[in-house]
Amino acid sequence: MEYPDRKSASYRSITGLIDPRVDLERSITPADSRYHAALCVMASKVAYENEAFIRDVVTRRWQMEFVQFFNCWNGKHSIKDRFCTAPCAHRRTHATCLMLCVGCLLYCAEFENAYTAQAFVFCDKAADAELVVVAFRGTPALDVARWCADVDPSWYKIPRLGRAHAAYTHALGAQRNIGWPKWVEHVKGKPQRVHAYYAIRDAVKRLLEANGRARVLVAGHGSGGALAVLFATVLAYHKEKAALDRRAGVYTFGQPRVGDAMLAMFAERNLDRPRKRHFRITYGDDPLPRLPHESSAAHFLHFGIRLHFDSLYNLKVNIHASLL
Repeated sequence: MEYPDRKSASYRSITGLIDPRVDLERSITPADSRYHAALCVMASKVAYENEAFIRDVVTRRWQMEFVQFFNCWNGKHSIKDRFCTAPCAHRRTHATCLMLCVGCLLYCAEFENAYTAQAFVFCDKAADAELVVVAFRGTPALDVARWCADVDPSWYKIPRLGRAHAAYTHALGAQRNIGWPKWVEHVKGKPQRVHAYYAIRDAVKRLLEANGRARVLVAGHGSGGALAVLFATVLAYHKEKAALDRRAGVYTFGQPRVGDAMLAMFAERNLDRPRKRHFRITYGDDPLPRLPHESSAAHFLHFGIRLHFDSLYNLKVNIHASLL
């Protein structure tokens, strides 16, 4: 019996099989005001595929420069640490935590201590690039552990930043008990186990140094959008001025909520000034932007400019952070 090679350039994810489009819209040129959004939405879609497929699309179909694919490590946190430490949202007892649900246990066992953040970086040109693009992968269609992580409303409080969604914070590489130090060693003895924020940040900084005119786009769909906006927010948290001054925009599609009002204000103060650069695109009755479900809106809020398309693709723009 012959099985498909999941690492081949011809292998497609379920997302790719449902919607096989990968080509950029030729009528939207780099001079078009819609170009950044059009490039980001397709990059966010292609991010669901494997490295070989992404490389082939970027180089052969888009005629751009593929830089690197990242498959990043989410360090282990025990079930007790996950639910019962002081920063945890619900302050439950350990016994209560263990009885929460099978899904949460699956999340602890499979989502953490695993490679849970994937992204790729590419440039519009091999030399003298004008755009550096970071695209984060969202939750795969049949990945139960990651879907449990998306709906889990737990959070961690980070000094000067606010409360951030626990699963996305871990996936991006926050460190146990210390949050977001500016520098961190990768897992000792495991050079392939890199933390997403730090590895991607360093790659972006190298590209900006090598390409003096380049600006940065960050994008993602679903949980990939959550990682994208959290990545940009942590860049501001660390005062990465070179990257922030050259940001072209953060475009997310069907993005869940990532933090509380304090984090939202911090992000808007640093990402949307002096110009609006965080655009949150939603469609119809998509449930993803309503995640995680939480009885109190104070725990998780949206922020950034919302561009909402209804089922007939009529556009409505809303700048109020708390709205879906």
